[in-house]
Amino acid sequence: MRLARYGTLSGFDAALEAVAIPNPFKSGAFQAATLSVPDSMAGRNMRIQIYDIGGTLVRELEGTTWDGKNQNGLYAASGVYLFEVKTDNGRAGGRIIVDAGN
Repeated sequence: MRLARYGTLSGFDAALEAVAIPNPFKSGAFQAATLSVPDSMAGRNMRIQIYDIGGTLVRELEGTTWDGKNQNGLYAASGVYLFEVKTDNGRAGGRIIVDAGN
C-alpha cells in the first residue's frame, strides 16, 4: 500500500511494523493472508487477534496466517479489519482490507 500511495518504499521498515500480505486480501477457498511479526517482538506467548472496524473481535489466530474466516468458521464480510499482535516483548497493530468477492 505504501508503494501504491507514495510511489516508494522509502521509510518503510518491516522489522518495525506489523503488516499483512497480501493486502487487500481476497478471501476464499485456498486463500490466506500472512500477518508479519516485527523482529523486535519475536518472543513467547504470541497472540494475534482480528477485529472489525467497530472493535468487535472477529477471530483469534493460532499462528500467523488468516483464512478470512471468523470464529464461527464463516468468511468475514468485505471491509477493513484491524489486527493486533502481542508477545511477551510487546504489541503491534495493523490493518487488512478484505475482499469477500460478493
